[in-house]
Amino acid sequence: MKRFGSGLFRRSDAPEGEPGRTRPQEISLHEHNLADWERVFGPDHPDTLNGRDRLARAYLATGRHSEAIALLERNLAGRLRVDGPDHLSTLTAQYSLGAAYQSAGRLDDAIRVLEPNLAGWIRVKGSDHRGTLLARSNLGCAYRDADRLPEAVPLFEQNLADAARILPDGDALANLIRQQAPPTYGVGEANPAVRS
Repeated sequence: MKRFGSGLFRRSDAPEGEPGRTRPQEISLHEHNLADWERVFGPDHPDTLNGRDRLARAYLATGRHSEAIALLERNLAGRLRVDGPDHLSTLTAQYSLGAAYQSAGRLDDAIRVLEPNLAGWIRVKGSDHRGTLLARSNLGCAYRDADRLPEAVPLFEQNLADAARILPDGDALANLIRQQAPPTYGVGEANPAVRS
């Protein structure tokens, strides 16, 4: 264990695992750290909220969706209390919960969370912000996965047009938007409006 900050929290001295792969000992460290943060700072302290998010992401990476969703639901409630509905941390927490629902196959819950998330990004940052493009893409994917293509396609089409207009060539978000759009509905990689 290494001491840093207030000396309460643990850190692994082991080399990092493979990218995108969470090891059991990393989850254990996140669990211990979260317990320490909650005990010392309380449930709504920014460090506690961030620690809860890290543990939830680790749970998701190992397929522990129910545990991750429970943490993300608590995190969103905390962010709403602490930061309010229009804070970027709240919008990010809302997105994370929607994505976790979608990953767990709870598409109605995902859409219920992602619809106001997109509205929030538009209200706070405008239609051309990267966060708005990502929120629109995620809601489009949730609609697509729920077989609600009439609602998904306009979101994909708007994102493709916006990405072509505001994102530079080779941008990772533009590439993601292009890959997620279904080409069989006149959008996606076959769309010449999107730069390759």
